[in-house]
Amino acid sequence: MGHLIRPKNCKQCGKPFQPTHGNATYCCAPCYMAGSVARDEQSGCLVWNGVVDTYGYGHARWAGRRRKAHVMAIELAGLTLAPGMVVRHLCGNSRCCNPEHLKLGTHRENMADKARSGVVAGERCPAAALTNAQAKQIYAMKGEGTPTEIAARTGAKVQAVRAIWNGSGYASITGATRKPKGRPIGEDNHASKVTNDEARAIYALKGVAKSAAAAARQLGHPCSVVRRIWNGVTHSQITGEQKPKLIRPVREVPCVVCAASFPAAASNRKYCSLKCALVAHVQKGGEQDCWPWLSRTKSRGYGQVQFCGGRYFAHHVAFDLAYPEQAALRTSQRLTVSHRCHNPLCCNPLHLEIIPLEENVRLNRGRDVLCGEKNHRAKMTEDVARRIVAMLDAGERTVRIVERIRSETGASVSQFQVTDIRRGRTWTTVSGQTPSSRDVSTAHTEQGRTD
Repeated sequence: MGHLIRPKNCKQCGKPFQPTHGNATYCCAPCYMAGSVARDEQSGCLVWNGVVDTYGYGHARWAGRRRKAHVMAIELAGLTLAPGMVVRHLCGNSRCCNPEHLKLGTHRENMADKARSGVVAGERCPAAALTNAQAKQIYAMKGEGTPTEIAARTGAKVQAVRAIWNGSGYASITGATRKPKGRPIGEDNHASKVTNDEARAIYALKGVAKSAAAAARQLGHPCSVVRRIWNGVTHSQITGEQKPKLIRPVREVPCVVCAASFPAAASNRKYCSLKCALVAHVQKGGEQDCWPWLSRTKSRGYGQVQFCGGRYFAHHVAFDLAYPEQAALRTSQRLTVSHRCHNPLCCNPLHLEIIPLEENVRLNRGRDVLCGEKNHRAKMTEDVARRIVAMLDAGERTVRIVERIRSETGASVSQFQVTDIRRGRTWTTVSGQTPSSRDVSTAHTEQGRTD
């Protein structure tokens, strides 16, 4: 039996309360929040005094749940954090938990607040590898050599030098303008063979000249350049010509089960539907017989259907196809499909039913197929389990049992596994005891704790 925890007085309000664990100090979440912050008289912020992460946000822990301190503060104020929303700090202090300084917003708005306040700018960014002075020095050396040479002289990385020169890093410190993303347009592209005016003149001959070769001879440009401009492959932003979309023909293939034609989304697809993928690997028999799955199985022995990149349990698919109304009920109430015949490979809908997971576990717990080494989650052999039970009956301590098992059999067992056998949680077929029938005495409990 566990030790009784004596009532305590709340550290914040002084009221007596019954703690749930020995380290409890506060009676409620508001007292926990009030006792973990300190008011800054100059700014009015309630600064978090507990643990903070790399980005400076406070981390609170209450009722076995961890969350950010400012999120907990705004929830205590009566606001609910909707999906996709974040909590913004209007004061720019990431440790502040004052609800008057907090506001709900999107991630884009939060990042804009940080950029304006300078929280993530320059050397204040947690991922910054250089100081502001080093960034200014590297930007002043732009044009004096290649990024590799400048990196060797300053000791910075080549990627950091390129980012500073391109304006993608330390832009608020150096004042550099970031280059627009994407490929340069028209004559600004280094691979361009003609200027923008020449491209317009070439495009103006489309439909006027007899052919692209005639237009190329007239303007003195290669024929390939003329064709690409006419087709919109290059200089489309200058001429306005759109590149024609390549439409690939859809290939129709027959299903190997029902012979129905369907568009082949992948080269290895053989079935037109999930039903055909199930039927192709099920051996049907009589109505009252089991219909075993003949293809791939999971570790627990259940069949697995693979269709269009997804994998499904074969008995789930068989049940959903036979009873579509109950399939919706199974999904909404989170029920599981149980085998009445206790054959995990069976896909006969008459042998299937939907029941809660707890009831399915209870029905299968007493079956021999899940006992001992036959259980897919077994961590030891039956001989090792019997040896542990014999040591427990002889009064051996848990630590001593682990050492003797490792030295005698070479098997690696943990103290938790021995304790589970001691309390009748596992290997009940060997020990002959269950959690309800085993009398766990105070002496045994204390011995398990000291072990």
